[in-house]
Amino acid sequence: MKQFVSENVELLKNFAAENRFRTTKYTAYFILLFTLGVLISSSIIELFESKLPFDVSFVQSAPDSMFLLSVVIAFDFAFIIICALVFHAMLKANPKKLAVSDRNSQLFLHIIAVGLFLSGVFFAYFVLIPFILYLLLGFNTHLAVQTMDVTKYISFCLLICFLTGMAFNVPVIRFLSTKTNYLDKKYLRANKFNIIVFAVAVLAILTSIEAFKLLFLSGAVLLLFRLAKLFPG
Repeated sequence: MKQFVSENVELLKNFAAENRFRTTKYTAYFILLFTLGVLISSSIIELFESKLPFDVSFVQSAPDSMFLLSVVIAFDFAFIIICALVFHAMLKANPKKLAVSDRNSQLFLHIIAVGLFLSGVFFAYFVLIPFILYLLLGFNTHLAVQTMDVTKYISFCLLICFLTGMAFNVPVIRFLSTKTNYLDKKYLRANKFNIIVFAVAVLAILTSIEAFKLLFLSGAVLLLFRLAKLFPG
């Protein structure tokens, strides 16, 4: 697992070094998408709330729960779109390595990838989430009042949607990765378990309020540490 993570981190570092001029553009895109995500976060929460099969009262376990929940939704919204843009740039940087190098074929592949991901999200939203909720909440509902932590519920729904969207995209991801020099069949076979564990772990972190809070606070501490180094005593 350590070798798998280090190899892919090195790949991203090399790509970032070759595309430094695009960093400002991607940062601006991320800020705009993040702002849009914050604005629509309440609508997303209401959409997930409508999937509950029973009357459930939402509670928040801390004063900052709803704020952090909106931030996580906005971050995930921006992160997914930026990742798609970066992956598109990585493919364009290796046109000779791609089996379908013409622009129309690449556009067709991108449309298929986006369509499959959205199909997975819709399938999770309309089929999986209601079924799972009915199965988990339907036992002995007359014995207790139904209350739920809103952050845990939304984290659960986001994780299901992301995992299903990625599962629907496995054929495209496999095709693109094996047709470029980023990944090959031997690499995929040798690291299949590590790839699955790594993907699930990343998605679990992105959709977890507590994990995001820990990363946010850690980032703030590291930023203060960096600023302190600018003013030596």
